[in-house]
Amino acid sequence: MTWTLAARTLAAFLVWNLLAWPVLPAWSGVVAEIVEFLWNVVTPHGQSLKVTMSRTLGWRWSPADIGGSLAPGMLTWNVVLYMTAWSVVPGVSSSTRVRWVVVAAPVLALWHVADLLLTVGSHLLTLTRPDSYDISAGVDLWFLGVKFAHNLSVLGLRQVIPLLLLAAQWLHWRRGGNENTPII
Repeated sequence: MTWTLAARTLAAFLVWNLLAWPVLPAWSGVVAEIVEFLWNVVTPHGQSLKVTMSRTLGWRWSPADIGGSLAPGMLTWNVVLYMTAWSVVPGVSSSTRVRWVVVAAPVLALWHVADLLLTVGSHLLTLTRPDSYDISAGVDLWFLGVKFAHNLSVLGLRQVIPLLLLAAQWLHWRRGGNENTPII
């Protein structure tokens, strides 16, 4: 049973990676556009943001004229992780699986927007406030909060959020929740 589950999981991971390859750059582009819009509405630290998509997801702030980049796969690979786990959950009907994905898509999109905002904000703070790493002159709580949240995301939340979402959906289904109202 364990080897069968491992083989099914690996096969699902490979299939979802192949299917996602042409789709995820577009998904990344939509997420990047939303982040650019939100950033420029709020304009934190007096910096406007321009996001570009090519082989990498790049960004530039002005008037500071500094920027950064990120591989689009780093932003969106957890969709593949969700879909892999979604594929191997035993005993769930196809219609329930479809409802789970319909609910998960906007939740994962919001998570990607928040994660990219943290990444961009953390990078900006690194480049514009390097003195904040030295706490002997005083503690910059905003700097520490953004850096802590970003590092927490990089070290685990990117992988855990989709699995927690699927676990919540599965637990709701397992407890006999209403079929017509999938829980997040």
